[in-house]
Amino acid sequence: MVKLEAEIEQTWCDWVEAEYNLIALKLTPDGRVGYPDRLVFLPAGRVFLVEWKRQGRKLVADPMQVYIHDELRKLEHGVLLTNSIEEAKEEFKKAIVSAIRERERNLVP
Repeated sequence: MVKLEAEIEQTWCDWVEAEYNLIALKLTPDGRVGYPDRLVFLPAGRVFLVEWKRQGRKLVADPMQVYIHDELRKLEHGVLLTNSIEEAKEEFKKAIVSAIRERERNLVP
């Protein structure tokens, strides 16, 4: 069964909260389009950004999303474009481990 974007997004958000006690914030900037769907604040001043797409369709961002994602990448903020809960979990695990290691390096005198 193909899941809707909102269903896979919510499943992943619930997992982030249950596994890491973090909240995946819904990004809804007033009157602005193209921003990623979810943002999670990580240690060491990092953020994890996800743009969700519906399963069963091409994994393609619309033109405004492409523009905004490119602007975020210029600021060294990656954006994961996915329709897979498992892919998002794996990428999030990598990101949080990297952020924790960076924080630990910065705490060492």
